[in-house]
Amino acid sequence: KNFYKKFLYQPFPVESCLGARMCENLNAEISIGTIGSVLDAVGYLSWTFFSRRVKANPSYYGAKSSSDEDIDDFLLETVQEALQKLSEHNCVVLDDDDEDDRTVQSTTLGRCACNYYLSHRTPKQMDFGIKEARRLINAEIDAEEKINKRVIELYESFPFQRSLRVDEISVAWILYTLCNTHEFDELPVRHNEEHLNADLSNSVVWGADVSTVLNPEQERSEYVNLDVMADPHTKSFLLVQAYLEHAKLPISDYINDMRTVMDQIPRLLAAMQYIAIQDYTASGNFDLVCGFSIVKQVISSRKPVHFNPLRQLREFSQEIVKVIEDRAQVEGSDQPSLFSLRSQPKGHGKNILKALLKGRKIQVDGMMKSVFALPFYTVNGVNVSFKISKDTGRRIGSLKLKVNIDAERLNKSNHMSTLVVILGTLKRKTLLAYSQGRMYSGTKEIEMEFDWDSANEGGGEGGGRMILRLLIEEYRGLDRELHISTLGERQMSSS
Repeated sequence: KNFYKKFLYQPFPVESCLGARMCENLNAEISIGTIGSVLDAVGYLSWTFFSRRVKANPSYYGAKSSSDEDIDDFLLETVQEALQKLSEHNCVVLDDDDEDDRTVQSTTLGRCACNYYLSHRTPKQMDFGIKEARRLINAEIDAEEKINKRVIELYESFPFQRSLRVDEISVAWILYTLCNTHEFDELPVRHNEEHLNADLSNSVVWGADVSTVLNPEQERSEYVNLDVMADPHTKSFLLVQAYLEHAKLPISDYINDMRTVMDQIPRLLAAMQYIAIQDYTASGNFDLVCGFSIVKQVISSRKPVHFNPLRQLREFSQEIVKVIEDRAQVEGSDQPSLFSLRSQPKGHGKNILKALLKGRKIQVDGMMKSVFALPFYTVNGVNVSFKISKDTGRRIGSLKLKVNIDAERLNKSNHMSTLVVILGTLKRKTLLAYSQGRMYSGTKEIEMEFDWDSANEGGGEGGGRMILRLLIEEYRGLDRELHISTLGERQMSSS
């Protein structure tokens, strides 16, 4: 009787959950500078609720006893074990001094885990995905450049458009990497859902993995590995594709699952981009960083990369875009793009659409109104110079540009767009500088600093050639690119 009374009226003690998240907690404190050594970490833990519960209930946590000596030994062992795991996943760097009081420093991956609330194991997965994506993207670009060599004039602004294959590899691999991180370990895969996942994989463009993207000449295998389909990461990748393609989901539970996955993707994408941007020395990093903006465009528009950017607008249905493409091909004229329609006078674009849609009862005025509701910009001036740092003696380049932005209609509807400016070298495609900001109507002055020597070393024959790309992260088809040089300052007329 007394036992049952105690069971009913005296609640169980609340135990600490810190042990399960010890690595993430210590990593965060190391990243912000609270902890700088093993003893700092032990001292930090001694003031936590975790330490109090270890002393009150040592057997629950694995301590030998509640004596001060055993508690100190247990906390030291816990810290050393956690720091070793962090070191193995490249989140911290431990020195080789005294084992009991080693100093510890945070790394880029550790700061990423802290800033974006990730598992300590996730950034290392992202880092591997970044290196592989860089290799795949640049191998494809190099192969295309050997076939299609083009001569581009300095300071000539033109639409930025990569081949469909390069964009598809970028988007597919980045999303595949995100879906395979530990952040989706707990996504539910219910009984028999592996069969539903197998059916869903046949209705989306890439399937369960990126093998069809990397090897387009190979037909998709009809063999279905149910163990793969039962993996939560496979389900995550399928749900991302279903979101982009507006694919029909097999059961209602998948609606909430898809929402769960897509709520995580922007944060994980920002974390992966953060890791990539920190590496300014890697060859090919420039095109990879541009790929992150393209992924954001695809997610924002919910249109895969092989869709015509005009289809982002409700007025340009699949049928209308198909008619425009077919008529332009029959007449031997250039197909109107979203960039060309937005960059020329509204009346001129209206006449082009009327000619291509002749004989159809379509409101061309409404179509052009939707085109001009999108934000747009022109590059008005570019100035390149350098100065010598008094502290390091290195030459620091400075790029100043003026951008005229037309986003009045967008601002009135309380929708904001982000303009990303990325600077890289022409030959080695290294990343020199990265900047982003909100788009407001008016003239925006942007200044970016970069390593002058790196720009000259990676600029190709003659040195000093750089590529400047401006991308709007919410809409595809409105991006610009221009080539500039470090060989003398240059003012640029409006374009």
